[in-house]
Amino acid sequence: MLNARPTTRTSLQCLILSACVAVGLSLEARGQELFEFADTATMSAVASGSPLDRLPNILGDFFQSTGQQNATFRPQATAPATASGAGVGLGAGANPVVLDAASNRFVYIDGSSNLLVPGNVGLGTEFVFFRAVGGGLLTETTNADGVTGFFGLERVSIDSTSGAQTVTSSVDILSGTTPATVTDPVSGTTFSATPASATLSAAAGTTTTPSLGNVGLLKMASGGSPIPRDRFFFNYNYFESVPLANTASVNQFVPGFEKTFMSGLMSVEARFPFAATLDNDVTVNGSTGTSTGQIGDMSVALKSIFSQGDNWLVSGGLQLVLPTAEDLSYSITDGASTREFIRIENEAVHVMPFLGASYIADGGLFLQGFFQIDVDANGMPVFANSSPFGSGTMTQVGSLNAATMMYLDVSAGYWLVQEPAESTSTLTAIMPLLELHMSRSLSKSESVNFSPLGSIGREDDFQLMNTTFGMVFEFQHNTTISAGYATAIPGGKDDDFEGEFRLHLSHRFGTN
Repeated sequence: MLNARPTTRTSLQCLILSACVAVGLSLEARGQELFEFADTATMSAVASGSPLDRLPNILGDFFQSTGQQNATFRPQATAPATASGAGVGLGAGANPVVLDAASNRFVYIDGSSNLLVPGNVGLGTEFVFFRAVGGGLLTETTNADGVTGFFGLERVSIDSTSGAQTVTSSVDILSGTTPATVTDPVSGTTFSATPASATLSAAAGTTTTPSLGNVGLLKMASGGSPIPRDRFFFNYNYFESVPLANTASVNQFVPGFEKTFMSGLMSVEARFPFAATLDNDVTVNGSTGTSTGQIGDMSVALKSIFSQGDNWLVSGGLQLVLPTAEDLSYSITDGASTREFIRIENEAVHVMPFLGASYIADGGLFLQGFFQIDVDANGMPVFANSSPFGSGTMTQVGSLNAATMMYLDVSAGYWLVQEPAESTSTLTAIMPLLELHMSRSLSKSESVNFSPLGSIGREDDFQLMNTTFGMVFEFQHNTTISAGYATAIPGGKDDDFEGEFRLHLSHRFGTN
């Protein structure tokens, strides 16, 4: 079922969405009234070839929004077909115990025939299994003595003739590697048992990070500029060891364009990301492609100059990230067949208002930055099949809403080389960049529980801090090639990647 979240999150979303609507209406109404209202000295387009016009784009740092969703998928393979391993020795004969994942319980099996207890003459006529108290989800923990296992389980005995049940507590099933003394609470027999016997088949304890698919989200500071301009661009980003459903390295490609209008005061920008990345169809206990071609969520942004001077500019606008990527699907295999048991449908629209600023100081120094809010407007429906190897079907169990996020990006640079505007040199500017990027959640993501399969959600805050350093080379005043490397700063709780190489090409055309 879907866990309800505190109303403060809903109130925050409504407040931010209202602000987004206000920004959109403000941008729509700019037109001629804007020109009449504003001081013409501060509301003209950036002059072609001016220092502001020649400022580079921000390199950026980002992969995905609210990445680590802490999704846990519990075992869902059929036992005893996948049962293996030594026995814990619970009861007479030290019979093996295995997790029957389809029913979320531990059962005895006959080690010689690999059969469940019922109907096996050597093990008697009763059917014995172990479950969490009250029939809840089985959870593996480590006790105060450092022994890992499933503690405090109920032992349930079912008479094969009458069907009568006898429940006894409490039983511990060990899954560590150190021999331990185990007592059968029914017979009172105490003996030394070798743990590591409760075989957690299939997807036991698999933790993954579903978010915006496996291509990544694009905020304004990912290769963007606060200044409206006419340009084509192609950005390449290599992310090392991204914590997706499986850890994978991602090659991300982002072609796009930006076009000014209203005499250069405003622009519209579109980005069309794709990547060689982890396949969106994930087999949690099998093989999943890690270099599969995937289309990401496209981005459209409207940007406008709010005010400017000779050496500074303030802009703002609204970015929308649209759900053009494929759904995220999780399957499980029992060796003979593969079945889908979780599907997260990509329907979320991210509404992302922003403010941007550029400033040129004396001596060749310059600063640029963005402040941006990211609101998941409608969430992603989650479907689950509680019995993928039985007669179960996919049904909706809730909707996963990403946390509302705040992004703050600051880029500092220096003109090592700056040819005058009339120069005919091929290489017209060289600029080193140093950037700081902070991403943090303003609310928690909503949680979806789909017992007994698992859950998706995040109960703590998301905080990420990265730094990017790089070089920008300008050719013939209108084309830049930027190269940089991004890495995490100690102090952030969450990492989107171990390291990232960025290579961006941007070509300006027209009068801006």
